[in-house]
Parts: sequence; C-alpha cells; structure tokens
Amino acid sequence: MKFTRLALAASALTITVAAPAMATDIPAPSAPDIPSAPAAYVEVCAEYGPGFFKIPGTDTCLGTDGRIRASVFNENSDDEVNASIDARIGLEARTATEYGMLRAYVRSEVEADNTEKHDAEFDRAFISLGPATVGFNETLFNTNVLYGDATGIAGLDDSQLAIDDALQISVLHTGFGPGYYAGLSLEASDRDKFGASFDRDNLPDIIGRVGVTQGWGTVDLSTMYSDTSEAWAIKGTGEIAVIENVDARATVGYFDAADETFLLSLAAGYHFTPTVNGYVGGVYNANNDIDDIYGGNVGLVYSPLANLDLQGEVGYQDDGNDDDWNTMFRVSTTW
Repeated sequence: MKFTRLALAASALTITVAAPAMATDIPAPSAPDIPSAPAAYVEVCAEYGPGFFKIPGTDTCLGTDGRIRASVFNENSDDEVNASIDARIGLEARTATEYGMLRAYVRSEVEADNTEKHDAEFDRAFISLGPATVGFNETLFNTNVLYGDATGIAGLDDSQLAIDDALQISVLHTGFGPGYYAGLSLEASDRDKFGASFDRDNLPDIIGRVGVTQGWGTVDLSTMYSDTSEAWAIKGTGEIAVIENVDARATVGYFDAADETFLLSLAAGYHFTPTVNGYVGGVYNANNDIDDIYGGNVGLVYSPLANLDLQGEVGYQDDGNDDDWNTMFRVSTTW
C-alpha cells in the first residue's frame, strides 16, 4: 500500500514537471499578415511652375494662387488717412492635349475700405485651349503705363476708353518665331461684367496686339476699335533691360474717343539689392478739350521674405486746376 502511494506521487510529480515543457513545444498561433497601406504622396507638376500638383487618377494638374494686401493711403485734398484691404484667390486646372494646353481658371476677389464691406465676387473665369480663350479675362490691350500702383495718376482711365477687363473671345499666337506673338480679341464694350448683350448698337470692341519678347526686353503695339463708342486707340509699349540692375518702360499712345488724347510716359526701375527695388516715372496726358495733365510717382519695395513685400509710394498729378499729392504704404503677400 505504501508502495502504491509512492508510485502515484511520483507520477503526479512527473506530469507536473513535464506539462510546461510540453506546452512550450506547441507553436502559438501567429497574427495574420495585414498588408501595409501604400505611402501617401502627391505628384508635383513641376513643368507648370510651383504650386501645381496632379489630381490622382487623372492627367490634369491643379494649381492655386492668391494675394492679400493691406494699404494705408492719403491724398492732400483729404483731411484723413484711409485704410483698405483686398484679397483674392485663384484656382487653375491644366491638361496637356493634342490640340494644345487646356486651361480653366477662376479667381475670386474681395475689397474693403473704411466706408463699406464688399462681398467676394469673381474677377476671372475663362477657358483656353492652345492660343484661344473664351470667358472673362484681362483685356488683350496692353494697359501698362508706370511702375508701381500710380494711385491717381493720369493714364488709361475713364476719360479715355475705359479699357478694362472684359468678356471676350481671343486668340494669341506665339508660333511666328522665338519671342514673336500676335493676337486678336473680340471684347464686350460694356466692360467689367460677366455677361453682355449684343445688337447693332452694341457690337464687341475689336482689339489687336503684336509684339516680340527677347533677352533685352519686350516691345509691343496694341490697337482698339469700338463701334459702340465710335472711338479707336493705338499704343506702343516698350520694356527694356537698359543696363545691369536697371529696367525702363516707355509708352506712347493716341486715343480718339470723346476727347482726343495723346499719352506719353517714361519710367525706370532700379534693383538696389536682391530684396530692395525702387522705381520712378512720369506721365504726360495732352487733351484737346481740357488742360494737359502731367504727373509721376516714386516708390520703394522691400521684400524681407519670399512672397512678402513692403511698399511705399508717393504720387503727384497736376490737371491745370489742382495739383494733388498722394502717399501710400502697403503690405502684401502672394502665393
């Protein structure tokens, strides 16, 4: 009997010791393989410049741009200093096709000052394929006069033909040779509006432009005929890299509108450093029915950071009756 109890105790001890060893011989179930998610990335469309990326699953590249400007300005005829801010943001889609580049662009802008707040509104909306554009866009006519903003300075204003952005159908061809271009545009005479009505008394304005852009600069000639206003205009514009760090812009134009006007301007820009640029210019506006107008501006732009500009400008204008001074300081950022 004693032997039997000793045998049972030995067997129990053997099982107790062997059980953990047997358990370690049984492989534990492994976790199922979970496929890792593909790495997220954006394909950049470097051929179109910064800010463009490819829409996944398409051949279309999407880009954005924008600007915010805060301004403080004063005219000597006012006893107050005014402040304003404006902002805009644009969205552009580009697709390379066998017929040329297909572009769609839309931009919204809002302005505000010390008297009222303006709701955001579209100021660009157009489609282009190769050299052809249809929609609301800047006029094909070259409206550049002075450098800077030239606040209040005589130029292409409402006293002439009010040449501004317009609903249009235009073609601008650049295949005549290196740097050469020519274009023709039909633009609504009722400008700065997204819609237009046409009849025998309200036909589109016809605008033509030819020019050349080379390493030394660009020169072009713009013409315009408006049946609605019974007026026409012609203007030549040249922008030349004179010497190192010095640029110049000259314009000469004739406007046969309600008042015949001759326009002449000259401006120069100097790059003091990579971050400091200055400009100065003058304009002369001779009109048959009113006193001649002349004026000018001088300004300085400091860019301490990429896409950040601090700008100061002083302008002067004399219309024969009054001489007006205006000053402006502006902070702007673009992307």
